[in-house]
Amino acid sequence: MDKCSTLLYIGFSTHLSLPNSVPVGHVICWNLQQKTSESVYSLPQGLTSLSWHYEGRQFMCSHCDGSLSVWNLRANDKPVSVNYPHTRICKDEPSKFGPVSKVVWSAVKSSGDSFIIFSGGMPQQNDQQQNSLKNSSCFLTILRGQTTNVLHMDNSIVDFYVVTPSPHIADVPDPVAVIVLLENDLVVIDLKSENYPLFEGLHTLDLHESPITYCYYITEPNSIFYQNLLRLQSKQTSKRAYSQLENPISGGRYGSTIFGYNELIITGHADGSIKFWDASGCNLVFLYKLRTNRLFDRIQINASASSHVTSSNPPKDVNSNIKFDSKSTRANSNTNDEQLQQMLLSDDNPFSIYSIKMC
Repeated sequence: MDKCSTLLYIGFSTHLSLPNSVPVGHVICWNLQQKTSESVYSLPQGLTSLSWHYEGRQFMCSHCDGSLSVWNLRANDKPVSVNYPHTRICKDEPSKFGPVSKVVWSAVKSSGDSFIIFSGGMPQQNDQQQNSLKNSSCFLTILRGQTTNVLHMDNSIVDFYVVTPSPHIADVPDPVAVIVLLENDLVVIDLKSENYPLFEGLHTLDLHESPITYCYYITEPNSIFYQNLLRLQSKQTSKRAYSQLENPISGGRYGSTIFGYNELIITGHADGSIKFWDASGCNLVFLYKLRTNRLFDRIQINASASSHVTSSNPPKDVNSNIKFDSKSTRANSNTNDEQLQQMLLSDDNPFSIYSIKMC
């Protein structure tokens, strides 16, 4: 038996115009007022989510086999349609698709075109050259009329929410943005602009983008060094083209700094990068990322040999007053010598930063 077919979808979706009618289970339209079932819909595939059409006469189901089915509320014998949205993009006609974890059925107010957004459902990759199957949960698909757009996320999609301009359920939804919660991020996609650009993030970079191996806190850092970091931050330009519309997420306000002096946090990471963060205010602000792995050559070592790297050129610019220490004995480190030696002998992260000292 397919593992996905054993999954159980637990939830309900209230009818838009008849709040007493709630489809629950797999799938039963339950009347809350009379406490009786009105219709039972037999679904051949495992159910993962359900979404109503804004008119309230039909609903759409997403399934474990990557399909989407449309049902009439008053006709429970068979679905109106069943389709695999990504069949057209697959050349080899695979026999298996990833599950569609969630679907939202909306519409465009100006043209009346359907606007369907769902996560997952991509065809499984059977290429033997790949070590693993393509993770279908990293993809968000937008179907607008006859056009299909597939957006690839950096992490797996946990959930998403479609933003509409009107809070009234009787209005045509006409979505303006979709907020996508990822495992390690939160992104907002502009649905009104061409090519669906992202809104610029309201938060700083992921602190644990690469695991933190060392942390250094400084109060009242050297003023010249601190100003140079601020200058580097202002010069950094993103290669991504962000949406020019107003971000749909609003509210809240920035707090003011509690103390009258500057604070700096420097984090060392497993990939050899060093990040500088301004901690002077209420928010942790990313300033600059320094990559040190290009300053060293990777050398294969034996289990009995000691770990070492060779330097090619001395660091410049921002790191000119930072001393890198790769010895096993380090001050201000909470890691004991035995654990630290094991980390140094590991070939997985040979460029990990274990000590940072300001000179």
